[in-house]
Amino acid sequence: MNDGYREVLAIDFDNTIVNNVNSYPDIGYPIIGSKEFLKELHKKGYKILIFSSRLCKEMAPTDTVRNYMIKKIDKYMKQNDLYYDEIAMPEEGKPRILALVDDRAIHFDGNYAAIINKIDQMYETKLKTPRNLAIDEWLDAMSKPKKREILMKSLSRKMMLEEKNDRERTSQ
Repeated sequence: MNDGYREVLAIDFDNTIVNNVNSYPDIGYPIIGSKEFLKELHKKGYKILIFSSRLCKEMAPTDTVRNYMIKKIDKYMKQNDLYYDEIAMPEEGKPRILALVDDRAIHFDGNYAAIINKIDQMYETKLKTPRNLAIDEWLDAMSKPKKREILMKSLSRKMMLEEKNDRERTSQ
């Protein structure tokens, strides 16, 4: 399901892998320990996705600028021997945000060893969590055409029933 990887990790670029205080649009220097951090995650079998608000529409308003920034990050990562599998960015890019609130977020405090420990704990917990097993089963079923068709029909019926119930409730 994860192309042979243990799991996928999304890691921010600016001020997590490289120090970019007052250097944008240039790229600053690698944060001490980031190279070893990325290599350790790779050694453990994780797929590493690098993402950055440099690629959001506000900061890279055209495909030309966005592609230039992706190439710039790629070149920087390779020149500095910073391991990654992919520079992944949804079409809208990473939003410029105050904070990320997510059940899988890990606060970057500069202590890469502690982050690796947290990732390992999350992975071990995930293996034992029924919710994640249900998600894995759903994704597995969605990858099989016949099962997917059955699930989609069932979901479609459920959605129509919920919409009908909502309309009836609002009309009362």
